[in-house]
Amino acid sequence: TIETTRNLVQAIKQRNAEQAKEWMSKHIRNIRVSLE
Repeated sequence: TIETTRNLVQAIKQRNAEQAKEWMSKHIRNIRVSLE
């Protein structure tokens, strides 16, 4: 979702690797679900 993407970008801007990793996993999961 857009919210997930925003949170991912924010975590990257803040150089928060752990949080970015979590949001990226959620982002990938969302893409996989939408493609099914």
